[in-house]
Order: sequence, then structure tokens, then C-alpha cells
Amino acid sequence: MFTRALVLSSFLTLIQLAKTVLADEPICYTGCQAGATTYLFSNCSSTDLSLVDFASCQCGSVPYLGSMALCYANNCKSDAAVAWGYLQQDICGGLAANTEYLSTLNNATHYILPGSTIDKTQPIYSTVLFSQAEIEPTFRTINEYNRQIWLANVYGGATNVVVLIYIILGVINNIYHHIGLRAARSRVSKKKSMISRTSQYLRKKFINPALFQNGLHSRQGRILGVRVTIPTRIESIALSIFLIVNIAILFPNYTLFTDNTYWPDNNPLQLCRYIADRTGIISFTQLPMVFLFSSKNNVMLYVTGWSYDRFTVAHKWISRTMFFHGLVHSIAYTVYPYLTIDYDGWTLYKLYATDLYFQYGIVATVLGAFILAMAMPTFRTRAYEFFLATHIFMVVFFMIGLWYHVEYIPLMAFMPWLYASVAIWSFDRFIRLVRLILLNIRLAKTGYQSCVARVLPEDCILLQVPANRPFLRNIRPGAYVYIYVPSISLWQSHPFTIAKWSEPTSLEAPVMEILPVPETDIAKTEGDRASSSGSSSTSQTFNGPSFDLLIRPQRGLTAKLYRKILDNHKPLELNVIIEGPYGHTAPMDQFDTAIYITGGVGITASYPYLQKAVTKSPGRTRHIVFIWIVRTSQALQWVQEDLCKLLKEADSSLAIDVELYITKESQAEGLPKPLADSTHFGARPDVIKRINEIVTVSPSSVAVLACGPPGLNDEVRSAVSEEGIPYYEESFSW
Repeated sequence: MFTRALVLSSFLTLIQLAKTVLADEPICYTGCQAGATTYLFSNCSSTDLSLVDFASCQCGSVPYLGSMALCYANNCKSDAAVAWGYLQQDICGGLAANTEYLSTLNNATHYILPGSTIDKTQPIYSTVLFSQAEIEPTFRTINEYNRQIWLANVYGGATNVVVLIYIILGVINNIYHHIGLRAARSRVSKKKSMISRTSQYLRKKFINPALFQNGLHSRQGRILGVRVTIPTRIESIALSIFLIVNIAILFPNYTLFTDNTYWPDNNPLQLCRYIADRTGIISFTQLPMVFLFSSKNNVMLYVTGWSYDRFTVAHKWISRTMFFHGLVHSIAYTVYPYLTIDYDGWTLYKLYATDLYFQYGIVATVLGAFILAMAMPTFRTRAYEFFLATHIFMVVFFMIGLWYHVEYIPLMAFMPWLYASVAIWSFDRFIRLVRLILLNIRLAKTGYQSCVARVLPEDCILLQVPANRPFLRNIRPGAYVYIYVPSISLWQSHPFTIAKWSEPTSLEAPVMEILPVPETDIAKTEGDRASSSGSSSTSQTFNGPSFDLLIRPQRGLTAKLYRKILDNHKPLELNVIIEGPYGHTAPMDQFDTAIYITGGVGITASYPYLQKAVTKSPGRTRHIVFIWIVRTSQALQWVQEDLCKLLKEADSSLAIDVELYITKESQAEGLPKPLADSTHFGARPDVIKRINEIVTVSPSSVAVLACGPPGLNDEVRSAVSEEGIPYYEESFSW
């Protein structure tokens, strides 16, 4: 009977220990309860020892209540009455509600026996004065566990602080580029300013270069045979610091002791549990950052001036560190049962696995592994449509798994991190929905936006979209929209850069002929790499403002769209849903000389800057060098007419040098004179040499923007790194 009583009493004490960690109960309350577990107080007979009735018999015992009141008075000090209230509520369930604390304490002081003098095998009929040796280990145990939980939140918060520091530095840098330090770009400061020299050195050594000397960034590298995207040097430095912090916070400040009442005489078990809890909490603290850096409606994009590509890099790596901590958490809890001394590890693990929270933890871990694996370039490039379709689906179930895994563990503060993550995701989706409604409702009888789609030379699709909403009229360089094509897929959308905007005054113009393109030429590379351009000899089909998108068909949606236009045998009026615009504008107009280097469909990123400089304002820019590399002269037709028009309209104060390189032809007929005189055949430019020549003769500040195939982007990056000049890169990647 005595043994059974102690087991039941100990079980209730463990419950109270857990409640103390999960609530605001005084630590002394649980310590006193632990001291009582080794005694069998009166009023508890052998018939009362079910788990349900044990509290009843204890709380009906005057010696037990007196012993607890005395312990609270000696150890809880000002919290003694609070502890008594918890006793009535949690242990006694109202059985002692009519027993006042002070009267119980006063009565208890008349019948005190030191615990060391009592025979613990016999029922107790007096108030027991617990020794410090009986209650101190519990105090120390709870204090240490609470400290571990606090440290886990502090360390998790530290990883957020690291990211916050990066954002602050980004804001400062953005302010520098937009509103101040113009003297650093003036002719005098180029030679004398310490700020200018420092900026040039940082760009040359840290900001512009790829991580390694081989220059790989836009091009993918391989690690152990796996295709990977290698961050730039400055991104790699920032990520390395972040990763080092994430590793370093796993090791310090574990206090292990043998009289731990949670895990007695088992330091490895204590350490395993502390590591499991720490990594679990840290993983949750990083969850909001994962969603924040994936959000398209992110104010930080504008205040930092960073590209969405950089935010995507942060999203990927924070996701990986979050999963790393979650994986360590899962491994530690898997090992945990096997470190116990009194139980078989596998038997105990199976017992844990029957709990729903444990099962949801396994589900979340497995889904997290799948999400990361499918986001790797090797898989994503081969099955991009499948990746798009499943990524959000799996993330939703991942969050559900996390929710049910931790919803009953309030002290560890898991739920606030989940609430924040859901709020960020919901806000982003809400704003996207609002954009969809504002841009598309009542625009057509079908409720969709109507555009004209046609095929251009070199297997490209031109979408001409009316800008009949205020959000679409003030287009800026770097802007892009998401396009849904309901007749192909209502649930899939792809980003396309806005390449040109116009305000035509007449519908009367010839329509471009649709050119037949062999089906075998359609799309052999990653995803639906979207881009855009203006038409050249293609007429406008709208009275009011409109913008053009130039799309290179790849797999999936764009390939289906391409075939749909071909099957129509003429320009196709198409209903689409528009979301956006998004994107950022590089501050190219703040430099005296702006160099644009583009390859193929990369013209979509650079042409809007040229159009803005000519038709709106060039800003500080007085010299533009526009280099475009294409395979055939047919590709020039994408913007040929519009480019010639811009050259004619350009103000005399703005010098524009256009350099065209046609790599697969030795000559071309019919090129207009402004372009024919600057066209090179059969070779690519020596980018490094050309940039050096321009920088050498430029009397003032120079910046470069590049958009093209990965190899070209990396070549330009290497060139600008040598010069230490500002560099902006647009890439069609995910």
C-alpha cells in the first residue's frame, strides 16, 4: 500500500512540476508538493489509492494541509497565499476551498515534527517540517528548466537580431544611394573622397564578386554532385555569420546535476532533453522570418532596396536553419527514451508515439524534409510545375503539424511564433487578393482582363495588356506582374517583367503576322522563365495605356500558351487575371554613366530603363551605353522599331550608345541605320574589356545593370568587381 501511495503521489508531483513550468505558479509551490511525496499522510487508506481519489484523500488530511501551509510560509514568503490558492485549485479541486490559509497555518504550528524524525512507512498524523534536502532539489530543477526555456528563447531571438541588423544595414545603404552623399559620386569625390574610395573597395572585394574565383553565381555549381546556387560573396559572408550563430547557440549554458528531480542520476538524459527543447524553440523563433522573406508584399523590399532574388536567398537559408534545428529536436526526442535507466528504450518510444502531439511532430519533420528536398535546383528545374503545385500544399500541412504538435505547451511560447507566421502569410495573401480584385473585377464581361497574344520571331510570345487601372499606369523599370490564364490553368500564375509601356492614340495599324515555329523548339530549360519586351513592328491594339510582356516559352503553362496561339493561326484575344505590379527599380538614374548589358530576352529588364530615361527623365544620367547580345537578327524585331524611335526622341543632353551583337550570323539585311552602324556579327563582346574602356573614359560615376543568360551575368559581375563600381543584376530564377 505504501509503495503504491508513493507512486501515485510522485505521479501527481510530476504533473505539478510540469504545470509550474507551463504556468506562473510559484516554484516553491511545486517544491513543497515534491517534499510531500515521500510521506503517507492520514486519511488515506488502501481503498483510496486510485489516481482519481488520491488527491481527495490527501486534501482531506489535516496534517497534509498543515504541512503544505507551513512549507509555503517558510519558502514562498509573499507568494504563500498564492501557492495556497493553487493548491486548492489544482490539487484539491475545491476540497480545501473552505480551509483558510492563515487558520490552517496557525493550527499547523502546534503539531510540528521534523521530517528527519518521522517513520515514512507509517501514516502521519502531525504537521511535517520538510527539510531543505527534500525540497531544494525540486527548486533547483525547476529553476534550471525555466532557465533553459528562457535561454532557448533568447538564443532564438538572437538569430532574429542578426537578420534585423542586416536589414538595418540594408536600409542605411539604400538611403545612401537615394538621398545622400551625392558628393561621393561627383567628379571631385571620385578622386578624393574617402567615402568614395571606401565604397569602391567594398564593392571590389565584398559586394560585387561571386564567392569563388570561378565566378559562379547565376550559373549553378555542384557540391557532391548536387546542383546548388552559390550566393555572392557578401551574401555568403552574411549567411556564414548567421550559420555560425545558429551552431554556436546550441552549446553553451547547460547545468547538469545528479539530484535533478525530473531526470535523477542521469546527466545524459538531462542534456538530451535540454538540447531537444532548445532546438525546438529556436526552430519556431525562425518560422516568422521564413514567411516574411517569402512574402511578395514585403515593405522591407522597398526600405532595403534589395532585390526579390536576395530575399529568396534569405528565405531558403533561414528555412534550412529552421529545419536543421527542428531535425536536431526530433533526433534528440528519438534518442531520449533510450537514455532512460529504468525503462526499455523501444518500449518507451512506442509509448510516446501513441501521443497525438508526438505523431504530429513526426509529420511536420517529414514534410519539412520533403519541402526542402523538392526546392533543391536539381528537382525544381526538372519538375517546376509540380514544385509550384505542391510547395504551398505541403507548407500548409507542415504548419498544421506544427500547430497540433505544440498547442498545449504555452510556456515555451511556441504558439505566438506560429500566430506571427500565420499572420504574415495571411496578410500577404489578403493583399494579393485585394490586388486581384482591384485589377480584374469589371474589366470584362467575363470578369477577366482581356489582352492580345501573338507569336514573335525566335519563339517568343508577345502579350499586350491594357493598363486600364491606376495601379498599372505608372509603370516603373523593374516592375513585373503575375499572369493567370484561366483557359489553361486557373490556379497557376507566373511572373513576367513589364518590358514596355505605351499610350497609343489609334487602333489603325498593321497586325504582325504569326510566324510558324517548330514544336520541337519549345522550351528545354528550367520552369517557365518569364520575361518581357515591347514589340517592334507590331501594332498596338488598345486606345488607352497598355504594357507589353515578352515571354520565352518553356515547359508547362507558357508552352501550352504558345501552342494555343499557334493553333489559332492569328493574334489571339485572351482572358487573363493580373496580379501586381511588384518589383524594385535599380537607382541607375543616379549615375552619370549607365551601362546596360543584356542577352537575348534579357532586353526585358533593361529596355524600360532606356524608355524612362528618354520619355520621362534621365535623372543624373548623361551617358547611356546599351549593349544587347542576341543569336540572330530576327530577335532584334522584338524592340527594333521602338528602339529606333527612342534614339530619335532622345534629348541632345543625353548621349545613347547602342551596341548590338549578333552571334550566329555574319550579316543581316534590312537593319535601320541607327542600329546597322553599331551592329557586330559573329562574336560576343569582351565584356571585361568593354566595361574597363567605358569606366576609363567616363569622367564621373558609373553603374552597370545586367540581365541575360547565367554565363553572361557572371561575366559582367567579374568585370564590375574589377572596377569596383555599382552593379545591379536581374535574373529570371526562383
